[in-house]
Amino acid sequence: MVKFVPDAVSARFTGTPVVTGSPAQADNSESITLTYKVIDKSGNTLPNQTITISVNNNAVSDNSSVVTDNQGEASFVVRNSQSGTTTVSASINSHDISTDIIFKPVIRTVVANKMLSAKAPVTGYAPVDTISTTAGVLTYSISPSLPAGLVLDSATGVISGTPAAASVVTTYTMTVRDGSSGAENSTTFSLGIAPALAVTQSLYSKVLSMNSNVNLTAINVTGGVSPVVSISPSLPQGLNLNASTGEITGIPTVETGATTYTISVTDQNASPVKRLTLSLTVAPGPDLTVNTADKMLAVGAGVNYLPVAGTSPVGGILSYRVSPPLPSGLGLNSTNGVISGTPRAVSSVMTYTMTVRDGRSGAENSVEFNISVLPRFVVTQTIYVRTVTSSTSVNIEVASVSGGSGTYRVSVSPALPTGLDLSIDATSGAVTVSGIPTAAASVQDYAITIQDDVVDGASNTRTLKLTVN
Repeated sequence: MVKFVPDAVSARFTGTPVVTGSPAQADNSESITLTYKVIDKSGNTLPNQTITISVNNNAVSDNSSVVTDNQGEASFVVRNSQSGTTTVSASINSHDISTDIIFKPVIRTVVANKMLSAKAPVTGYAPVDTISTTAGVLTYSISPSLPAGLVLDSATGVISGTPAAASVVTTYTMTVRDGSSGAENSTTFSLGIAPALAVTQSLYSKVLSMNSNVNLTAINVTGGVSPVVSISPSLPQGLNLNASTGEITGIPTVETGATTYTISVTDQNASPVKRLTLSLTVAPGPDLTVNTADKMLAVGAGVNYLPVAGTSPVGGILSYRVSPPLPSGLGLNSTNGVISGTPRAVSSVMTYTMTVRDGRSGAENSVEFNISVLPRFVVTQTIYVRTVTSSTSVNIEVASVSGGSGTYRVSVSPALPTGLDLSIDATSGAVTVSGIPTAAASVQDYAITIQDDVVDGASNTRTLKLTVN
């Protein structure tokens, strides 16, 4: 029996190595494995054979040599932090083989989401970054095309230009290519273009009331991304500027003369600065007192009342205005603040703002009050003449009441005959004369007055002709 003995002296590689994992990321996080097979001159697999390995292009390996297993195979792992082509050279028994593997450039998203502003120049916007070195030249491309006005520097991956118009948020793919190996890698980011920053001015000059609350909107800012509003010089003591909206709020505590302020508006994308001017004065304003915070009126019931009383600390003449418009049928006397008229229609509770201006200082103050208009106050008489008998129980429903506030009171003149009383039912509104008259009384006209306890002008007097036999 002949025993086979492999011929190690003739050891050589068979074919090319099996390569897995190529291309890999050039950041040492991924590896490429090469598996070699060694045979003798007769084609027999050779175990326990040492293969020496070398790599270039700054690649690193776990070992400089590997030993074949029982099947004559040995595997070798390579990593790299430099993109491009790496040549792996393997040698056994003066038999050499070289294999090229690829490490692709590493690209990462630096700014995942970005909103630019139309008409705002963009410089140095780099949404991605490459963290691996390369032996070749990197070039960048993007898909889909950038919004009008923006361009990509294919050598650096930097986006610049001036967006021409607003555009919706879009997902873009940035691809980097290593010129030495042709290897590519990609990442994505989102980009949108907000409408161009715009500022409109609604107020140019204002006299503020000292020691009174201020809530002033002089400008309206639209478009842009996170607008930034500033003002110069500093506002009067006690006032603050909302740097996002431009609203001026607070309570000015010191009297000042007319001062011109410059309001500047830009945004986080450095949109071209918009500048506007506003003149502000702080002066003593009128002192206001709310006489009637909540007023209930009724359709058809005339009214004449002063909801707000004002005085001038500087002896000025006051003028009044109200907002929103008063209920139909009512009017405001702008010289004294009196509201008068006859409401024409029912309306729910509404809050009104009374603004009072001091003609000398020019300052204004405002307060709020409420008005509601209830259904018409109506009295319906059912009995006009009645003769009753003394010492006999009496119950006469003279009239009924509806509308108004529902809270009524009644009175009669002259006084009813002894033993009789006048009353009103709070639920039904029935006006009743009841009781037991104790003595005869000659015919008499009695004036019965029904009045709404809450609504001004809601009153009605009816006559009952009554005789007691």
